[in-house]
Amino acid sequence: MKQIKELQRLLGKKRWKMNSLKKPLNTGVQKSG
Repeated sequence: MKQIKELQRLLGKKRWKMNSLKKPLNTGVQKSG
């Protein structure tokens, strides 16, 4: 269970980065981080 949670967190970070790069429309909303 612990490993899966860590994996999901890492994937979430990568996904967030890719999303912020791929979606120039949402940069204003995603830049708060």
